[in-house]
Amino acid sequence: RPPRSTQSRSSAASDVYKRQPLDGLVARNIRVYSDNTRTSLVASINNITLDIDLVKLLRKKQFLNAVEFRDTNIFLPIDPNLETSEIIKITDLKARVRVPGKSIEIENANCLINGIQINVTGSLIQKDNIDSSFLTKNFGNQDSEKLRKRRALLTKVTKELKKINYDYKNPPSITLKVVANLNESEKTIANINFYGEDISRKGSSYQINVLDIELSLIHISEPT
Repeated sequence: RPPRSTQSRSSAASDVYKRQPLDGLVARNIRVYSDNTRTSLVASINNITLDIDLVKLLRKKQFLNAVEFRDTNIFLPIDPNLETSEIIKITDLKARVRVPGKSIEIENANCLINGIQINVTGSLIQKDNIDSSFLTKNFGNQDSEKLRKRRALLTKVTKELKKINYDYKNPPSITLKVVANLNESEKTIANINFYGEDISRKGSSYQINVLDIELSLIHISEPT
């Protein structure tokens, strides 16, 4: 468990930050800390590349064409205000995301989340051009009771993952393909495949030799 502080102010450091003519704006060896003391590492990014349209930037329009992550580790406390909060550990993240106007296209995102192999592709669409406001609309100002329930669910899932035994060289995998409307989340369409071999749970004598589940989800509504 990486150490962390309850302070909300973050700090970042980078060894290299420059614009490459072919690659775009490149930053390497980025480290993000939870506060200015830099004792609690929140994220470590080996390489991030931003494809920026300089003409749109000068015109104060949405200028980010794409972003690419390589060898990224992120540690997110489920409840930042709780000292003993469970942590979502995203490791070995490699992803390329395009932002063509009114959508966010996840071309390919691979990582481990608390030991489970994750692959995500899909599209996030909204009526207006993508800008930072969609983060506030979809993740900010959340109802406190809904937020509490989400945190409780994530905490339960994280604790259960710790109880699962498997070959760590061949972890279970989840493949997610999703198309979501950021203005109407109930119209989300997703296809999920879960695959794992030789899985058992601590305290149980049962073992699953092969688990292969595929789900198609349409019209997902917000939980109440």
